[in-house]
Amino acid sequence: MMIETNGQYISKSGRKLSPAPKIDATTSRRINASIKRIDKWLLEECKKETANNDYVQTLLKAVNLNNMSPADRDMLNEILF
Repeated sequence: MMIETNGQYISKSGRKLSPAPKIDATTSRRINASIKRIDKWLLEECKKETANNDYVQTLLKAVNLNNMSPADRDMLNEILF
């Protein structure tokens, strides 16, 4: 799935997600900032999505936004989509 700025998405459970953050790919600095915004948005939406699942909430607490691995991103995408 391709995420677009202000896109409205529905999680696999049917919950409407908040609008996707701004994505700017004009320079490498802006690309890095956009990636950080998307990562934060994904993590916040996953926390909302799994509010009643203590196990997944524990896994999400271990995700480091400053050093997110591809596996972390895969997990977040798997939870939401």
